[in-house]
Amino acid sequence: VLADHRHNFSPYFYPLYLLGAGSSDLSESQGYSIGSLIAALFPLLIQLCVLLASTYAYAADNLPFCWYLATHMFVAFNKVQTAQYVLWYLPYIPLVLRRQDMHMSIPSQWHSLQLPQSLHFAGSLCLAAGGLWLYKAYGLEFAGSGGYEYVWVASLIYLCMNVYVAVHMICVEHAHSKNTASRRDDVAGMIDNFKVEVKERG
Repeated sequence: VLADHRHNFSPYFYPLYLLGAGSSDLSESQGYSIGSLIAALFPLLIQLCVLLASTYAYAADNLPFCWYLATHMFVAFNKVQTAQYVLWYLPYIPLVLRRQDMHMSIPSQWHSLQLPQSLHFAGSLCLAAGGLWLYKAYGLEFAGSGGYEYVWVASLIYLCMNVYVAVHMICVEHAHSKNTASRRDDVAGMIDNFKVEVKERG
């Protein structure tokens, strides 16, 4: 259990902490300046943009993926984020993956792996980033080493890894859509060829 609730996985904790916007006691805070108001509202603006973009892009064609992406990014950019928040979007991942072809290759800038290996790669990066944050937070809380700056950097890395996982899942979804469209075109071509042969024989 965190002895100091003022830091968490979210990188917003540090600017909010410095500005005093995270304190529930006004007498302990530095006052709600314009800077603290912007710091408090900026995450909400990002979350709103993510929700609108994911809804516009995927709600009509792939509702489970829309649910997953909107929830994952909402959690990733939330002002407060702890380990249990991961449970908000984990239930959607099986719904997303059941549509995918486990044998399709997922190309990226760094690698080209089949779907299971690529998901393991992305998930491992996110877990490693979470482990780095826990290591720095443990040093701050129990060992008295480091400071909020180190935990904040670890939070930024954790956010980047969550965004990478979400972008990777988008690449998976696009690859699946492309494969599905290609198969549909192949089937349509076979049907057209069959019709032509039937007409020629007739």
